[in-house]
Amino acid sequence: MDNPIHLKSITAFHRLLGLKAPQHPLIGVVDYSSIDHAAAENRTVFLDFYAIGLKRNIGGKLHYGQQVYDFDNGLLTFKAPNQVIRFERDVSIPSNPSGY
Repeated sequence: MDNPIHLKSITAFHRLLGLKAPQHPLIGVVDYSSIDHAAAENRTVFLDFYAIGLKRNIGGKLHYGQQVYDFDNGLLTFKAPNQVIRFERDVSIPSNPSGY
């Protein structure tokens, strides 16, 4: 496993995805159809904040804790602070990412 990226704030999360800073430091809404997906692929991160995601057509696997989840039919995730997260893109699956 690579060295995990420790994201201490929502602003740092936005920066990783190539987005401008959130309008409020404690709340961020990310449109997954508009982010730089290459920046987050095959990286291990852990967050200091809670995150909720509703994603569709991602084309890959999410490693969360000791479990692996696929995005074949979309996925609703609830992530707690200090949990290790890794997304691995499957290039053989066409993707048109969307969601929040």
